[in-house]
Amino acid sequence: MRSDASIFLLPESDSASSRTCSPGSTPTPTPSPSPSPNLSRKRLRSLDRTDASPVARPLHKTKAMSLVDAAPELADARDIRRALRSHHFYIDEEHSFERDNQVRKFAESIKNTLCSSPGLSEDEQRDVVTIVRRMQDHVEANVIDALVPFLFPLPEAALGKPGLAKNRDVELRQECVPDPETEIGSPSLRQHLETVGSPKPSLVFGYTDSSFSRRQASVNESFPDIAGLSRGMQHPFFFVEWKSGSNGGTLYDAQNQAMRTGAALVNARADLFELAYPTETASPRDACIFSCTIDTFTAATYVHWCTSDTSGNRYFYMNTLSVYVLVRKADVWQFEREVESITDWGLGRRLQETKAVLDVIFYGL
Repeated sequence: MRSDASIFLLPESDSASSRTCSPGSTPTPTPSPSPSPNLSRKRLRSLDRTDASPVARPLHKTKAMSLVDAAPELADARDIRRALRSHHFYIDEEHSFERDNQVRKFAESIKNTLCSSPGLSEDEQRDVVTIVRRMQDHVEANVIDALVPFLFPLPEAALGKPGLAKNRDVELRQECVPDPETEIGSPSLRQHLETVGSPKPSLVFGYTDSSFSRRQASVNESFPDIAGLSRGMQHPFFFVEWKSGSNGGTLYDAQNQAMRTGAALVNARADLFELAYPTETASPRDACIFSCTIDTFTAATYVHWCTSDTSGNRYFYMNTLSVYVLVRKADVWQFEREVESITDWGLGRRLQETKAVLDVIFYGL
């Protein structure tokens, strides 16, 4: 998953777009036959320059400063988390995997699908670790530029995986985040979060328009609030929220953002199934999507889903699947493999399910 576009990266030695996954094969994290050379010392030294990007200065708290004064972002993040929870958005809720066991089994089956290709070579794993260590003080945009080509798939537009579309820092459709009803008289979620705006994931992956037949595309065009939540792609299935500690970003913030984005995508997916089968309620497994959060040293993957009560009210969940430390080569290799497995699920089984549901909607209109 590399490109020659970034000054931080190595020359291309193999095509990431040719990797395919097949259940039952055994991955071996060995170097590719012609591994790329290590990053040059000159390039590595350039990552140490503190003037390459703004560096966060430590905040020295005085006796007169309150908690909110000292850490307004943290206080705001807590308020957001409480507002999400009060409107039935749950992050790692204690018994959710036990209650929705089919979701857990489904997500783990995707996560554990073994890829036939060896993944990142030893040299590539080492380069990722080096970049992570050397770019601690850089802002998100610089880190994303350096690491995305190693860790995430190339879209079709960049001669990558056919049918795959990718957006970076593109705001989702206005008011796409569901706003479940709570007690009468209580503020809505939009009122609670009126200053937050629409979700804007660091990366989001979905399908190109050309992935669908003419009749399927006509359904997508008829229901843009369901199919086209991210501009220029259809039916997103995987997204990334990235934070850099150098400018105050935290994993907690990334999870809050991922919860909102995930709920929007899951809600649209559930609406799609209920549009096709109006007398039925979409199962939790039908509406699943995946996400990832990345901060300075760690990456975590999640599955998102929703359930409905007898009145049709939806409850949204986001549970952790895996956590990786990106200064460990074995973790880097395994994380890239999990991303590859999720992507292959999205372009395989999930795309075929989407097409089948669109056909049902088309003939039912």
